[in-house]
Amino acid sequence: GVVYLDRIRGERANNLEMAIASFQAALEIYTCQAFPQDWAGTKNNLGNAYSNRIQGEGAENLEMAIASFQAALEIYTREAFPEKWAMTQNNLGSVYLNRIRGEGAENLEMAIASFQAALEIYTREAFPEKWAATQNNLGVAYLDRIRGERAKNLEIAIASHQAALEIYTREAFPEKWALTQNNLVNVYSSRIRGEEAENLEMAIASYQAALEIYTRQAFPEKWAATQNNLGIVYRNRIRGEEAENLEMAIAFYQAALEIFTRQAFPLDWAMTQNNLGNVYLDRIRGEGAENLEMAIASYQAALEIYTRQAFPEKWALTQNNLGVVYHHRIRGEEAENLEMSIICYKAALEIYTREAFPEKWAMTQNNLGIVYSDRTRGDGAENLEMAIASFQAALEIYTPSSFPLECLKTGPNLGDLAFEIENWEIAIFGYDQAISAVEQSRYWAVSELTKREIIENNLSIYEKMVQASINNQDYSQALLTVERAKSQTLIELLDSTDLYPKNATDEQKQRISELRRQISTYQQQLIPFTAENNYLSTLSIQGSSNNPTPETALRIQLQTANEQFQQLLEEIGDSDFTLTQQVTPQLPDFSQLLDSETAILEWYLPANNESNFYLFLITPTPDKNFQIHPLTFTPEDHQQLQEAIRDYRSDYGETTWESQLEKYLQILSQALHIPKILLQLTNYQRLILIPHRELHLIPFHALPISDSESQLLGDKFLVQYAPSCQILDNLSQRPPLDPHSPPFFAIQNPTQDLTYADLEVEQLCRQFDPQQILVLPHDKATKTALNQQKTRNFLGQTTYIHFSCHGEFDEEFPRNSYLRLANREKLTFLDIFENLDIPNCRLLILSACKMGLVETPPTDDYVGLASAFFYAGTRTVMGSLWEADDLATALLMIRLYLELPKFGSVVEALREAQYWLRNVSCEEVLAWLRGGLKLRENSLEECELYLELYDDDRPFANPIYWSAFTAIGI
Repeated sequence: GVVYLDRIRGERANNLEMAIASFQAALEIYTCQAFPQDWAGTKNNLGNAYSNRIQGEGAENLEMAIASFQAALEIYTREAFPEKWAMTQNNLGSVYLNRIRGEGAENLEMAIASFQAALEIYTREAFPEKWAATQNNLGVAYLDRIRGERAKNLEIAIASHQAALEIYTREAFPEKWALTQNNLVNVYSSRIRGEEAENLEMAIASYQAALEIYTRQAFPEKWAATQNNLGIVYRNRIRGEEAENLEMAIAFYQAALEIFTRQAFPLDWAMTQNNLGNVYLDRIRGEGAENLEMAIASYQAALEIYTRQAFPEKWALTQNNLGVVYHHRIRGEEAENLEMSIICYKAALEIYTREAFPEKWAMTQNNLGIVYSDRTRGDGAENLEMAIASFQAALEIYTPSSFPLECLKTGPNLGDLAFEIENWEIAIFGYDQAISAVEQSRYWAVSELTKREIIENNLSIYEKMVQASINNQDYSQALLTVERAKSQTLIELLDSTDLYPKNATDEQKQRISELRRQISTYQQQLIPFTAENNYLSTLSIQGSSNNPTPETALRIQLQTANEQFQQLLEEIGDSDFTLTQQVTPQLPDFSQLLDSETAILEWYLPANNESNFYLFLITPTPDKNFQIHPLTFTPEDHQQLQEAIRDYRSDYGETTWESQLEKYLQILSQALHIPKILLQLTNYQRLILIPHRELHLIPFHALPISDSESQLLGDKFLVQYAPSCQILDNLSQRPPLDPHSPPFFAIQNPTQDLTYADLEVEQLCRQFDPQQILVLPHDKATKTALNQQKTRNFLGQTTYIHFSCHGEFDEEFPRNSYLRLANREKLTFLDIFENLDIPNCRLLILSACKMGLVETPPTDDYVGLASAFFYAGTRTVMGSLWEADDLATALLMIRLYLELPKFGSVVEALREAQYWLRNVSCEEVLAWLRGGLKLRENSLEECELYLELYDDDRPFANPIYWSAFTAIGI
């Protein structure tokens, strides 16, 4: 019997029948009473034969197997025969894993319990190979598990398979290594945490590695199973061309069917037919109508084996798939196809009950909702009610935390349908669930590029949520949605900085901070690599290069840092802390940010230029509360604004642009409806502006407030800028500054080619105690000097930090932006992000070209040197929006520092300095330089010659000279 059970030659079905007959013959002599151990051993073997049996009814075969193993356990007790007890527990678990009868969820719990029981005996030390086999089986059970949180189950499955691979190395156990690789990537194909695209690439790599062992000649059945698995992954693959991926999937399934024939492997044949139907449903190439007919044919073929009686769960799955294809069917009458689709889904729900199969119940409910949304027969209103009820039912299971990818499909389905019938509350609920799923997916994603793509691919949901909330007069919800769509990377970094486990020691907190910074730095460094680069480096596959690419090395470092972070959290033992690391977006308490004279204006420009755009006014109320009032602008207004922005940016920084800047600002003021907005702001003196996307590039303080007056927005109001309300709140809650700290640090003209940079820094130094300043001038302004411990200690305490140097903003890759130091060295975004710590900085000034610019993608990620300095610790960053004039910049900076002691805020000092520069005459400038600043005669003559190039009356009146610098922060 044992020989027939393991036989390779001959027909598998016949071999198993011969094995069963042999075991049953043996049991005629090996009775329980006369030969208890032999009886138990034969029962165990008989169970193995029944569990693999092809002939007979599948469900009954598995019940016979369970009965055989349970009989064996009557003799093989843990006390008397611990090793054989463990062996039988493992075998019993494998049958429960595949059991057809009984409740699916309970069967899987029984399987897990059996495997865990076996592991009590099968320890790694005593039985390494059997420990690995049981770990492998446990991983399969957790992959399929219904109870518990899906994401956690999958992580346990990964850990179990990875544990098995510690023993099942390719050298020692090539076949079992290949099997475990197969199992591991089955989990990666379904994984919720991490990056979906990368998980699938890892799956492909593992399957291909397994095929090095599972050749068609040596292991035809396992080769076919791996071909089938590759088909599944290629159908879901994100990278590469979608049409080609689907053709590859078809090829893999067809290859599998060369081995998985209906006669030899009926169940595997049916499974592959079902999978083939899925690909034909999605196929891009070929004729659409014919592809759908091929899908129907494949599903119907599968149902020849997957009958309701023999395989109820697989029957239900195939019914669900048929429902999908009938919904999309082109041939036949549309109304009839939809009715067929409903019939199929309802049939599936007879098996897929909420109790037994919650995830598949939710899947079918979602599909049923889609069909009811499109149904043409029956009462229209009733169909929509049925659709809404189905989507709502699905979302009871598809929560953002447990099934984010599925929630991201069902949530918008519900939201869009409710939006269509103007049921705003239900629409808001659907969109909110979807946005929460986006946030969960971002939290689990590893790279910043993927985090951004997740939001970018779902921006339309945010836009609809904003409009639904405004229609429902829920303005706080609308504003919160805007906040959830912008600057998320920066706010997550800022907010998580002070989060620590409750019982962490100071040393552990320090280590957490170091690891956070390392992880964030690696994530930022990975962004320039394209999505098509090799993402497979973290996979443990033999034969990979010993010389990893820079991206591969970074990914390994990132993975190591993440593992160290998790190990540290486990060591600390605060079970709640992993939940608190995910920053939940929320609106700040505006009553703490606003005084009676201050209003916040936050713009929202949806990515779709043919939609409305919005401005939210947040103003204080007499009872020290606040109110939010949205202004909605039409799609025509939006298009006019985009045209104005395009004109403004078309020759940005060129000579023609400089000469037309005032005209551009006038057009932008009209396109932004500044006069209309000001009618709402008659009682306020100070504005905090939160631009969106390209609006970050506009000097709002220089916008005219009417066609007829010369008065500008900055004349009427103090104008302050912030990336978002959440970041404004974070900056406002930073600890008070140390009044006794050293006041001033500067980088002075490292390249020695800025005519007035030396004048600028020398004059600024005169305003502080020379014993309490640190300046790195000229060739001393190097990265080595910046990184010396003495300099780092000084920077960690300094109140004002000033960079007077060249800078370069890289519009395509803002993380490549830098400040130029001596010896042609660069102080980059990543250098600042990784090394600079300035927690006591009140104001950081970038007296360099274009250093106030930030990236302006649809996700409004707010990436530029300003964001890096906020992360480093400053409260306010001042930088220029274009290449400012050297002398004008020097004069503005000197005047600014003179004004700072007179005012309570940087914004007031900047407005006074800009107003002075804008209105001062050449004669007044020279008198001020000579008398107030006591400039040396040779420097004075230099300035006088330079000023001869300008208009005598108001040489710097053009906004090109005075309005480039903005104060961002608090």
